[in-house]
Amino acid sequence: MEDKKIFKEAARERLEDAYILGKEGRIHIAFYLLGYCIECGIKYFIIKSLDCKNIKEAEQKVGKLYYHIDKMGDKIDDIGNRKPILCRRMDILNTQIRKRNPRISRKNREFQPIFQGLRKLLKKFYENYGWKIELRYTSEYSLHNRNYPRGYNFNYIKSNFENIIKEVWEVVWKL
Repeated sequence: MEDKKIFKEAARERLEDAYILGKEGRIHIAFYLLGYCIECGIKYFIIKSLDCKNIKEAEQKVGKLYYHIDKMGDKIDDIGNRKPILCRRMDILNTQIRKRNPRISRKNREFQPIFQGLRKLLKKFYENYGWKIELRYTSEYSLHNRNYPRGYNFNYIKSNFENIIKEVWEVVWKL
């Protein structure tokens, strides 16, 4: 099976897993899986958009893709903030697609809404919600005792989980 199909299937399966765990009240692990779902969706989208069969072929065009969504790069944006590496890879992808055809081609029109949706989710997860890879090591007990990873906005996530999962669902199911 090609990498891009594996990433697409993994994104959808993690989304379903997050939904089930969230309904059972296991919010922190459900939220972790949503971040992983976005990560797999981004990797699938990059591989597909570049017409590649696997991640190694795509990495030759945009750079290394085996990063988590919270992994920050060394580059600083225009307002002095560091961006996650996957944001940078998506920016490179966007530039490459625009260079191929300066006019907005049919492929680019189809590409932009999904690109913008994934980019928006990625930004929300690392900036607003405080998604961290460390969530996979956090127990329910430690969360109930307020030992959250730094920047993790658990109370907001818990009270808005249905809206968050709906937002992820709407983007990932378009892949």
